[in-house]
Amino acid sequence: MKLIVYEINMIIGLSVLLCLLFAGCAEAEQAKPDGLLREDNRMDRKPILAGSWYSEDSAELRATIESYIQKAKPPKIDGRIVGLVSPHAGYVYSGPVAAYGYKILMQDKIRYKGSTVVILGPNHRAAGFSGISIWTEGAWMTPLGSTPIDTRFAKALMDKLGPIAEFNPQVHNVEHSLEIQLPFLQYALDNDLKIVPVVIGSQADNVIDNLAKAIAEIADENTIILASTDLSHYHPKRQAYALDNIFTDAVLSGNADSLRKVVRTGKCEACGYNGVLTLMKCAGALGADSIEKLKYATSADVPEGDSSQVVGYFSALFLDTGKTEKLEGSMKSSNPGNSTEKFDLTKEQKIYLLKLARKTIEDYIINEEVLNPPPPDDQLLTDDGAVFVTLNRDGMLRGCIGQMIAQGPLYVA
Repeated sequence: MKLIVYEINMIIGLSVLLCLLFAGCAEAEQAKPDGLLREDNRMDRKPILAGSWYSEDSAELRATIESYIQKAKPPKIDGRIVGLVSPHAGYVYSGPVAAYGYKILMQDKIRYKGSTVVILGPNHRAAGFSGISIWTEGAWMTPLGSTPIDTRFAKALMDKLGPIAEFNPQVHNVEHSLEIQLPFLQYALDNDLKIVPVVIGSQADNVIDNLAKAIAEIADENTIILASTDLSHYHPKRQAYALDNIFTDAVLSGNADSLRKVVRTGKCEACGYNGVLTLMKCAGALGADSIEKLKYATSADVPEGDSSQVVGYFSALFLDTGKTEKLEGSMKSSNPGNSTEKFDLTKEQKIYLLKLARKTIEDYIINEEVLNPPPPDDQLLTDDGAVFVTLNRDGMLRGCIGQMIAQGPLYVA
């Protein structure tokens, strides 16, 4: 799978943004990277979403989370929480769904306080990053306080992963999918926890297999694996339901290979698929024997939503209920040194794709026609590839759209 991330600093055509909702990654239009706080020879991460995706006022933020948790009606759960799947849009959209998982965590907070939570999220914004970045030191801050990194766990994970992993603060400092989980965690566990934030920039099987294997070897009963993902993006509500049902059914089956197949064949969508797959592959080794669906909804289910273009949200738990038979994760041990394949375009190939994108937009806006270009002679451009586009203005994200999985020829994508 070839992934190309293009950073575009000027918006080509006003219509590009019409296909984006604030309910998905486009909400980052107000997210502002504030840099790092360096103190006592360590690096702490300041929040980039406070004041946009959630309130920057601690009392207001606490009240918002409390309201979502009070309204959530999750089923009664027996067993130890091994893993959690939770959405990562702005709280007004995905907060009501996320609250289901965090309410269960909160209801048994005595058991889970002091836990290490490994937060797995995809790379939305760091152009060209295709590895794994693990934050290994300091703390992460939100309006609800400062939560320390489990440095021992993070560095052990880094050591086991070898060359496919690094500590890249710049990748973390523009990524929203991990931070968005933290205020809920802080609220649910009275901020008595440690975290290991992990950005996964690759969909490669051996990268995910090695990450799952490494986590399984380090984690214990005081570890929770949190996979951060939204589901389908910007489809009509009925189509979103169909796509998302395929994804959730695959997750609930407990079969990691089934999830991999339905995502990579384009039958469903999930931007944080790689984190969910990692969780599925290591959960059984950590004691999980069952998966419980807590809640599914879309951005259209809130007053601010638009049913013509929705984003899907899903909350689920991976549980150890004491059964002898555990989930089968199908983990494989791969050589980390061969886990990524460098992929570059020539200047001519980039110019061709840029002109093609511009021509497609112009034809649609001016002539109301969908361009159907002939295949180029360049073999690389006709190979399957994925394209993810981010739109920036004055250094701030104004929107993003695309596919993380190769589903057709690059020039068509």
